[in-house]
Amino acid sequence: MKTLLLKLFLLAAIAMTLVLATPSYGANSANDPVSGLPLFPGLHPSNDPIDLTACRKQGQGNQYFPKGTVAANIDWYKAHLPGFHLYHAIWDDRSQDTFWSPDGTKGVNITGTPKSDQVFSVMYLQMKSGLTDHERAVFSPSNPTCK
Repeated sequence: MKTLLLKLFLLAAIAMTLVLATPSYGANSANDPVSGLPLFPGLHPSNDPIDLTACRKQGQGNQYFPKGTVAANIDWYKAHLPGFHLYHAIWDDRSQDTFWSPDGTKGVNITGTPKSDQVFSVMYLQMKSGLTDHERAVFSPSNPTCK
């Protein structure tokens, strides 16, 4: 009887270890793996994060290519990123709408398609140290140091 109980206990322990050690794919699919921010409907992580530099600060990003209009994306992120501030710019004839967390460490950038209301890409951002309000407002490819 002791042997049977010991085997059952051992089997239960192994099963529990496997359950806890196995990654839960899909459980966090509603969030971007780099920033932890909610993903726009229909987006799924499928690529490796990219290293990036903004205003001489290091970070990582994850780029997605959703369908839809810039306005619909902005409305969705406004509803799902409470407390984030929206910054608008134009780079190379593309609208750039970026939502930044109050501390400047997390962001979502929506890039528009030239001469269209459609989204080209969405980039989720995670900075190692936060960008200041000034840096968030003036960053662009033509001003990478944010002076």
